[in-house]
Amino acid sequence: MARTGRPPKSVEQHRADGTKGKSILPLVVGGRAKPNPAAYLDAESQAFFVALVDELWESGILDAADRGMIELAAMELAVVAACNRDIAENGMSIDQVRGGYNGSEERTVREPNPMVPMRGRSMMHLRQLYAEIGVGAASRARLSGMGVKGRAPGNEIKGLGTARKLRMVAGGKASAT
Repeated sequence: MARTGRPPKSVEQHRADGTKGKSILPLVVGGRAKPNPAAYLDAESQAFFVALVDELWESGILDAADRGMIELAAMELAVVAACNRDIAENGMSIDQVRGGYNGSEERTVREPNPMVPMRGRSMMHLRQLYAEIGVGAASRARLSGMGVKGRAPGNEIKGLGTARKLRMVAGGKASAT
């Protein structure tokens, strides 16, 4: 049976046109400039901000308008780091003194460290923020579907190129000898 209608476009043609499926290439809003951390961030948050921007800059997807999302992620990273320090110092559970009012007797009870659930909430928020700014496997897959190109894994993963060459020499099986 003959095909009727318009002939389909290849995936490469959709990527070249910027119309891959329903998604389009990322829209540049604030310009392709490296965002700077805000002055109101504390030193630790600023350090996390700079580290995130440095990691994301080479991907080519970073926009100056992403500054707010990166600031939120940097602040959440600082909260997680503070919680980790407190948990390392005091442990997962802490002793609390209860009672001692209205004539009741004081007693010491063992309770979970309140930094544990706080860290969990911050990590959940951080995961959501990472998905928004393009950090993580699912985000990278979504971006690759929009035509954003990254570096080849052979350049990033040490020994990957060597392992592939060894596999080819050994007839499809990787061996170190």
